[in-house]
Amino acid sequence: MIKVKYNIDKKTLNAAYLKLFKNDSQEKQKKWKNIRKQINPYFTSLPSKVKDIMVADFKKLTPIYLEYVAMMNTNKLTDLQKKDIKQKLEEIFNYTVWQPKLSSFFMNSQNGFQIHTCHYCDMAYVNAYGFWVIYSDMLDFINNAPLEDLTRFLDIEQSTAQKIIDYRGRHLFSTLDEFDNMKCWKSQKKKKSDHLLNNAKNHFDLDHILDKGSCPIIALSLYNFTPSCQVCNEKLKRSQTIGSTDAELCKLSPTSSDYDFDNNVTITVIPKKSTCSTFGFESHKNDYGIEFKCTDTDYQKTIDLFRLRERYNYHKVEALRLLDLKERYSDANIRSISRLLQNGTQSVIALQYTEQQIYEDIFGEDFSEKHCRCLGKLRKDILK
Repeated sequence: MIKVKYNIDKKTLNAAYLKLFKNDSQEKQKKWKNIRKQINPYFTSLPSKVKDIMVADFKKLTPIYLEYVAMMNTNKLTDLQKKDIKQKLEEIFNYTVWQPKLSSFFMNSQNGFQIHTCHYCDMAYVNAYGFWVIYSDMLDFINNAPLEDLTRFLDIEQSTAQKIIDYRGRHLFSTLDEFDNMKCWKSQKKKKSDHLLNNAKNHFDLDHILDKGSCPIIALSLYNFTPSCQVCNEKLKRSQTIGSTDAELCKLSPTSSDYDFDNNVTITVIPKKSTCSTFGFESHKNDYGIEFKCTDTDYQKTIDLFRLRERYNYHKVEALRLLDLKERYSDANIRSISRLLQNGTQSVIALQYTEQQIYEDIFGEDFSEKHCRCLGKLRKDILK
């Protein structure tokens, strides 16, 4: 439902992502070179470098996925050969081993992700928590965290935390390296900033859009990940893919440039009876239903897989409340309220009661969009 936004240059993002695997890259490439020779005859194009798979655009991943699935269904390979190929690939692209670092990568604000609500349903918040929600980034934390936060999030003694406070009392940290090179960390092999990063928590799953079990090659591919809630990932989608053809897979992936759920699906309220007013809707809410109207029927696959029609009908009071407000606060009524409140007030204060401001105070449309509240598309479609 929500397209994944990459808010920094793709080259910069890709470089930062590959840096996670820096110490393991040569070994991965060596193993990939060997297994690629074994499976290459079944592919029209297979990157020679493992890093090119890990940062490949989603449109480049779908042919790999489809051709691998076709290869594993062919009679040209024995079951033993298929098992051997899969095991070797799972060793190279081992998601379980890298999962903690991948989650930290997506939570790191410097990588440009905006993770607020589930990208599949927009019904659940999937934000990070820990020091991230209190401080803007790690430098902000290191330079401004009080003693209790330093001890809690860095998992250190108060005496060590005091050394940090004393150090920044002379001058603030300008880089993470300056922090990591403090004398109190010299006996530690790992950077203390890495500990802070890995200690962050989140409410989201990193869903593989293309199933890693069906194709281990894409298990660590950056653009195959979509932050989602546990309901969408673990209970509904699981190992399924959304779509079956190359075109459908690209169109229905929130990480693809072809994805446009917002402009191809409209959420509406449909009266079940002849009732035309939503006044007092709480007493007759069952007279209405939420429907998803698709101009492109392929998006119905997303709606059906994530049970959006059923799940949104549970929250239909949100839509009914907005319709009730629209009925009671027409443009003419808002104009009258604005004139009444501006009457006799100073010009500066009068700016608080413009028609636009009163509309926002009642409907909260801009607030919801700016702060990425749940059910954002529902609210936007109802208020059109």
